[in-house]
Amino acid sequence: MYWGAGLLGKRTMAEQLLGDLVLEVDETFEKLGWAPPYTMQQGLSCNQKEEL
Repeated sequence: MYWGAGLLGKRTMAEQLLGDLVLEVDETFEKLGWAPPYTMQQGLSCNQKEEL
């Protein structure tokens, strides 16, 4: 799809619509004084236990 969008001059738009979503939330967390209650590893471990 990127190739076709490039031919039409719409590569940037295609990347925005189809590319990875990356959020930079460190500044927001710092301003709010918030931290996730679990680490990524703890969350994945908990999910894995529930599926068994």
